[in-house]
Amino acid sequence: MTLLDLKQQFCFERFQTILFDRNGQLIESCNTLFDLATFETQNIFDLFPVLDGVKDALFTFSPNSSQNINIPRVEFSFGNHSFLSDFTVSSVLFNNTPVFVCHIQNLTEQYQHLIVIQQERNESIIEGQQLRIENEILSLHKDIDLLNKLRQARKELNINVASELEAPLNKIMALAAKLKDTAMTENEANYLSAIEASVAVLDDQLTLNRPAQLDLFLIPPERTLLDLPALIWNVLKIFEYNQQIKESPFYLRVNPGFPTLVIGNKPRIAQLLHNFLYHGIFGWKSLSTTLTASVIEIKPTHCNVEFFMSCAVNKSQIEETQHLSKQINEDLTALTSNLKGKFSMYFLPEDQNLLMKLSLPFRLPNNQETST
Repeated sequence: MTLLDLKQQFCFERFQTILFDRNGQLIESCNTLFDLATFETQNIFDLFPVLDGVKDALFTFSPNSSQNINIPRVEFSFGNHSFLSDFTVSSVLFNNTPVFVCHIQNLTEQYQHLIVIQQERNESIIEGQQLRIENEILSLHKDIDLLNKLRQARKELNINVASELEAPLNKIMALAAKLKDTAMTENEANYLSAIEASVAVLDDQLTLNRPAQLDLFLIPPERTLLDLPALIWNVLKIFEYNQQIKESPFYLRVNPGFPTLVIGNKPRIAQLLHNFLYHGIFGWKSLSTTLTASVIEIKPTHCNVEFFMSCAVNKSQIEETQHLSKQINEDLTALTSNLKGKFSMYFLPEDQNLLMKLSLPFRLPNNQETST
């Protein structure tokens, strides 16, 4: 087979055929795309390093066999022109001598068109992901806001109920106790004790259980599969959504082994993380804040994670920090206990540092829950 035969078979406008020997020396080229004679080196392996990388495989080819190597999307430049081409290399007999023939198919326009399509697709995917993240942040913000308002409403209701019913309920209980002391029979005493217990239950129902039932009705306690690191980032983005910008540095460190997927009640966990981060980041004018997320225990079915926040406090803010720490401790301890976790807080005046530690248990998903 001669080069003329190869040109007639392959050499369309976007094809170039090159013959070279085992040492890479150029024998002949049809120069459809570029003129190899204008280059100082005539060694194909130097001109096309991609062929040098498959040289060992080429040496195993038999002439005129069906063996070949296809190398797609090779990017290279000659002069002022850049090409994206497919290379196909095989072995043939040229003047009864085994040589290599390389067919270069110029697909620059096609590949560039594919690149544009891929970029548009990637942009569409990114826009879709950003939209989902924004919707997730808005949903979390709505749930957190609702839960915090419910907590405040419960406190106000407790105060109102206590102020309005404390006096009459106390009078009923005092009267029942007095009558019980003068009861003539055991049945009378038991009856009056039952009145005391009923009044106590009534007080509990009015001050605690009914607001709690409303809480559970609006935010059901279902546990679902959630991405814990992503939830942390989304909660942080809520502050940006509310245009709450911290001037001092904030650092987030997720230690190796921290679980990605866990089972939990997303709204309530988000509320706890939100309040925890809010108190640590915006509760006072800290110089810097560092949050470290770690796993302290992990088993096949469950794990315990820890969020440790260190806040460097300005010396002038020490008294204010001590005053706020009680309120913060009450708020986060109540939220944490509802999730069977633990919260602790330490203030180090000498080091001008406030330490907040939040520990939470989580159930780990099984294979079926992960796949769904």
